[in-house]
Amino acid sequence: MKNSSGKIIISLIFFSLLLGLYIFNQTNKTVEIIKPSISLDESIYSDMIFLDYASNDRVIFHGYFGLFIYDIKSEKIISSLDLESIGMHYTQGDNYCDVTVDSNGQIVQLNTLSKEIMYTFNIDENTLIKSKYKDMENKSAIKLELLKIEDNSSYYITHGIKLEDGELGYLKLENNTIGSLEYIRGDKVYKIFQE
Repeated sequence: MKNSSGKIIISLIFFSLLLGLYIFNQTNKTVEIIKPSISLDESIYSDMIFLDYASNDRVIFHGYFGLFIYDIKSEKIISSLDLESIGMHYTQGDNYCDVTVDSNGQIVQLNTLSKEIMYTFNIDENTLIKSKYKDMENKSAIKLELLKIEDNSSYYITHGIKLEDGELGYLKLENNTIGSLEYIRGDKVYKIFQE
């Protein structure tokens, strides 16, 4: 009986070690970057799009349909990531995708509210790493503000960023489709998904 108990204990220790190695191997792992497949005619509402970062060079935003990096100078999307492929496409609830961007707009960290694991997307190196959660050290100091935007004879409320030069930057949907998404900065209008 003692010999049998010893074998069970050794087996449990062995399987615990294997499980630990499996879990450890699932972190700090390079993940394939999958580009989102979107329909520009798909209906969407402004509360389904989140502005994560804006500077003189780029705009970073996300929604359930993906994460996108828009280059201001070339006026086009330079990188994107399918969030559903990594389970980070939720915009509400416990699995809500929290997005943090570094101060240079080069590193994007994605995690759920539980903060167990995270994905780090390096835009310039085009890499995506899955790892255990840790707080980003060099976070962007840019904070979203609730803005009242007056447009012709109407107004609406949205989240935007007050940029260093005092201009406001925010996302706007012209006709509630993904393809109509615009980034407004001061008087300049950038058509995000122009063809």
